[in-house]
Amino acid sequence: MLFFTIEDVKGLMAALLQRDSFDSFLLVEAEIRGRAALSIDGHLPEDFYSDEEISKFRMEGDFSPYREIRPLIFEGIRGKHTPKQIKIVFKAPNSLMQEILADTEADPDQVSGFFLNLRFSNGKLTLSSGCSMKTFSLDKTAEKLWDAWLSAWMDREKFYYTIMA
Repeated sequence: MLFFTIEDVKGLMAALLQRDSFDSFLLVEAEIRGRAALSIDGHLPEDFYSDEEISKFRMEGDFSPYREIRPLIFEGIRGKHTPKQIKIVFKAPNSLMQEILADTEADPDQVSGFFLNLRFSNGKLTLSSGCSMKTFSLDKTAEKLWDAWLSAWMDREKFYYTIMA
C-alpha cells in the first residue's frame, strides 16, 4: 500500500474532471461535500442498461466505468467555491488486473481487486493504493505489482507527488 501526497492539486483535478486520465478505472463510490452533499454508488444499475451493455461492463467488474460517471462528478464539483471534501474510490478493471499479474508469481484467482483511493480535504489531495485478497495471505506480490504499476502510471500522467512512508 502506497500513500501519495499530490503536489499539483489543480493539475490532477483537471485530469480527473476534464481529461480521460482516470477513464479506464471503475467507480466504486464518490462523495463530494460542497454546495450540497453528493454521494454516488458505482455499482452497475442492472435496470438502467441493456442486457448487452451489462454483460460488456460485467466483464470488467461490478462497477460503472468512471468515464460514464465523470460528467456527474464534474457537475458536483464545478463552481467558484472549492468543495470541502472529495472522496473517490476507483477499482482497476479486470483486464488491467490480469495484465498486471500476467507472467508473475501472483495468483490472479486470489486477488479480489486493485483499488485507488482519492481524498481531498483541507486543501490537500492524497491518493492511496489498495489490494484486496480473497483469502488472507502473507504474500504481498500482487500488492507490490499494483503499487509499481500505479507509480509508473502517475509518472506517465505527470501527477507530481510525494510518497509518504
